[in-house]
Amino acid sequence: MLKTKVPPYTYDLTTYPNLDPSAVGLPIPERYGMIYNIKPICIDQAAGTYKLNRRGLHSIVEIREAGNVLVSGVDYIEDLADGEFTVNVTPILQPNTTYYFVLESNYAIDGVNYIGIGQQTDGAIYADGTLYYINAAGAWSDQSKDLQFRVYGKTSLDAAEFVIVDNWVWGSGWSYGAHLRATVANTRIAQSFKTPATGGPWYLSRIHVEGHEYGAVSSARISRASILTAYAPAEIQLGTKSYRIENYTGVCDWGVFPQRGAATELEADIEGIENPDTSLMTNVADIIADIYTELLGGTLARLNAADLVALEAARTEILALNLDAEQDHDQIISKLETGQLWKYIPQLDGTFGLKYAASGEPAGTPHYRDEHFLSFRMFRLWSSIYERVRVKYAQDGGSGEYSIAEALDESALYFYHNQRTLDLETFLTDEADALQLAEDYLGTDPASSRKQHLSAPLVGVTFELGGGLGQELRPMNKVKLTRVRAMTATGSLDGVLFLVTEVEHSENGNVVVTAILDTMTY
Repeated sequence: MLKTKVPPYTYDLTTYPNLDPSAVGLPIPERYGMIYNIKPICIDQAAGTYKLNRRGLHSIVEIREAGNVLVSGVDYIEDLADGEFTVNVTPILQPNTTYYFVLESNYAIDGVNYIGIGQQTDGAIYADGTLYYINAAGAWSDQSKDLQFRVYGKTSLDAAEFVIVDNWVWGSGWSYGAHLRATVANTRIAQSFKTPATGGPWYLSRIHVEGHEYGAVSSARISRASILTAYAPAEIQLGTKSYRIENYTGVCDWGVFPQRGAATELEADIEGIENPDTSLMTNVADIIADIYTELLGGTLARLNAADLVALEAARTEILALNLDAEQDHDQIISKLETGQLWKYIPQLDGTFGLKYAASGEPAGTPHYRDEHFLSFRMFRLWSSIYERVRVKYAQDGGSGEYSIAEALDESALYFYHNQRTLDLETFLTDEADALQLAEDYLGTDPASSRKQHLSAPLVGVTFELGGGLGQELRPMNKVKLTRVRAMTATGSLDGVLFLVTEVEHSENGNVVVTAILDTMTY
């Protein structure tokens, strides 16, 4: 189980016939918690569909393209159940065809604050177009004069743009006569145009108009342009809407359209896999169970239920796992154990237990005395001393870089002349949790139940138990030891707690236990 590759599924052309070829053979990610700056995989180049996760997502927080934040339902359609989204593609204009560009904004209508759009004063200049006002009920009404505009396009997504349709008048032949959202009669403005009879098709890149603000139009407004192929009996949009328009003064690129093709560079922030109650899965116990059952094919019955419940209650730090590269399952487990201080171990009954160091002395702690030991040895673990612990947390889903929290205890330097630094990679997301973990390793937080005291030598013991004793012991269990003659300051141990680190079962049925002192005072 520990050597099973995770995640176990990869992209292939059989499942995704329109897959981006560069993605063939890559792992299909399994993502837990909040992950930032993900590079999604295009699984359907024709449709513009991208995959973020093999299974359903809790939410898509944000999608960006070239620094522009895309709007759900406008720029892309979410499919949370499949961990996917589909972007609207760049409008493609065909030759000798009539289209309609629509200018819209969402600020309140008050008759004072509105936007003026450049309109030609002579209604006969442009023969292939009609200006329309669209009222609050969605009804289109013809106007007598056309807008002043230019339509720009490209022959390919990476080609230079040029003017496809030019309806521009210099000098005094125009005014800001078309008023957007001045009244409910013009909540939107539309202008039809006809593409040239030859050439094309063209990728629409932008629409040029003149704009002017009247009064104090809301700075929070969201204004866009869209292209329609028809408006009756229903509006039919072609491709995506433009990016949000910020400026309206002078010559304004009212509509700059995203240039979206198969090679579109997108980034996403997501909330990953859900718990059965639809909450976001971030707890270590829930994630362990999900990986074991959903990715490794195990059954929940093989995980010790009581251990799962106890671990979930004891380790509440918020985690985020970005499983987007193939790795052995034990690599994931090792990183989880390092960051949460617990152990994932096989039990004698065939289940897998999840053991951790609980606060104080747990009920039922085994107590071993002189008469139980076949052998007994105490030692100091000098190699465990560190001056500094650096915990890497909140890994960026795009760059792979970590944030770092650091704890320092100079006693390692002053008493033991040791300046070693321990670096730990974790799935933690919160700085406070990462700093607490660093303090736990150094033992500088006396209130913590997880302190490791790596700033001083660990006191360890090795002992052998016979007669069937110790069969139930597992790493992270606590044991109480009493030893009349022991290598201690007082010469003996009297019911002192130790934390089991290793258990070996010998051929003769005896058990050899290695443990470290649970506290540095005795």
